[in-house]
Formats: sequence, structure tokens, C-alpha cells
Amino acid sequence: MLIRVFRHSYFPQHILLLLIGTLLWLPVFMNPPYIESSSLNTPLYNVLISLSDSKLFWAIFAFVCILLQAIVFNSILTKNEIIKRSSLLGALAYLILMSHHPSYQHLYPALIAHFYMLGTIYFLMRLDEKEKVTRDSFRIGFYIGLGSLFYFPIIIFIILIYTTLLQFRSTNWQSYAIPFFSVFTPYIFLFTFYFLFDRTYIFTQYFDSLYNHFSFWGGTSNLFSNIIYILLAVILFIAFMHVFLLKNQEKSIQVRKKVFIFFNLLIVSVLGVLFVNDDLTSFTTFLIPLSLYLATYFNELKKTFWIDLYFSILLILIFINAW
Repeated sequence: MLIRVFRHSYFPQHILLLLIGTLLWLPVFMNPPYIESSSLNTPLYNVLISLSDSKLFWAIFAFVCILLQAIVFNSILTKNEIIKRSSLLGALAYLILMSHHPSYQHLYPALIAHFYMLGTIYFLMRLDEKEKVTRDSFRIGFYIGLGSLFYFPIIIFIILIYTTLLQFRSTNWQSYAIPFFSVFTPYIFLFTFYFLFDRTYIFTQYFDSLYNHFSFWGGTSNLFSNIIYILLAVILFIAFMHVFLLKNQEKSIQVRKKVFIFFNLLIVSVLGVLFVNDDLTSFTTFLIPLSLYLATYFNELKKTFWIDLYFSILLILIFINAW
């Protein structure tokens, strides 16, 4: 049912997307969690949350962020012909994956950083379409640098820049050099700010605390959540096998290259997950490429009844778990 409906992108589908998201987040709106500063490694996030003490405001803010990101993500997929231009499946997949567990339904540093990650992905996909990529090379590095000021582990995605440049066989040495320097450009501004206000000791503590930030992940969850994770893992595995291994050969070379960017993103994200100091909810960037595989799989299905039924049951379980 849902897959068929969201194969089109009209006003009713957008209203239904908002309704699904609202139902998922309604328990959070009724009892919003307390938002506090994360660490010295998230300076811009700490500035952001200092603007208001209202728990409800930040719950609504987080929900709006995910909705906006879902629409932007869907636009990236449609503009690059990964899914049909008339489809809203990308937004549906992103919204469900980013909200499928109550522990994901709050404002956290990586959520804000995802705006910059989506911008990075958009400009990475444009690199193969341009002869001169120096300007976009600066942008993608700068976006990752800015994102890392909201959530430092995002900086690991500098690896994604270079794997993409190698994949597109860029021969311009400037396109390799510029991202490295542009990633650290925001830190120059940060240091200048601390220097002008005689607070460089914070900058020193910032880097001293980086070692403490990286540690292997150890998360906890209940039995019902584990069942949802297993069911979700099954459909994501099927989607990955279908898109990357089976159907990818049917796409044009240009589209295959763009899809492979998301595979690289998934690999780098997994590396990032291994080194976050909290639980899995603090590093949800790996859900971005998984959203692509799920949306693309739904988009290419010819017979949707059984998968649609499976996905609907999964969504019902997610609703129950949220409440």
C-alpha cells in the first residue's frame, strides 16, 4: 500500500508523509527529552542548543530537521535519476529509518551535521559532470569541516571525498589538494574566535578531548527493538543485494557511479560507527546510504504486494515501539 502510494509525489503524498512522521514522533512531543550540551567536540551544536531551554521546541525542531532532510534526500535521488522524478520513496525511506526507534527521536549533534552531509553528497555527484571541479572540491571539504563542528566524527568522511575523486578518475591535482585544506578552514575561524576573546585554552582542551571521544561502540536495546532491528535488517539486506549486485548493471554508467558513492558512504559510515563513544544513536549517518538502497529497491519493484505487506507490518511494529 505505502510503496504504491509513495511512487508518486503529489500534495496528498506529502501530507501523508507528514502524518506518518507526526504519529512516530507524537510520544516525543508529549514527553520531550531534555537536551544538554554534548562535549567540547561539538561547539556549534552547543551554541545552537543554548538558544532555548524549551524541551518541546527542540523536539519539534529535530522533527522538522528530519522532514526537511527527507525532502532534500529525495530531491538528490530524483535529480540524479536514481529513482523516478515523480517518486517520494526516498523521503519515506529516510523518514522511517531516521525515526524507527525512540532513541533516534530527539535532537543530537549528528542530526544537524546531516544537512552538511547531504550537501556534500549533492556536490560529490556533480563532480563527474564538470570539467573544472575546484569550486565544488572546496565546497565538499568545507561542508564536512562545518559538519564536524556540530559532530566531530563527521570529519571521517574526508575519506569519501578522495574515494569519489579516484572513482571519477580526476586528474586535476588541485581537486585532491583543495578538500584537505577546506575541511580545516572552519577550524581556522574557530581558533581565531577563541584567540580574539582570549579563550584559546578551550581550543587546546578541544583537541585533548578527541582521544576520549573515540572508543568502540557498545549499545543496548530491548527484545522488541531487537525484533524490529532484525526485520529491518532483512529488508535492507534484500534491498542492498537487489540494487547493488543485481540491478545496478542495468543502470547507465553515470548513474552506477553515483550509486557507488553511497556504497563508499556506507563503508566509511561503518568505520565511524566503530569509534563513537556513545551508542549507535549518536552516529546515524550510516542510515543515509541505507535509505538510498531501500528507496531504490521499492522504486524498481514490479510486484509490490508482499514487500508492501512486509513493510507495512514493520511500520506498525515501529509505531507500537514508539508508543
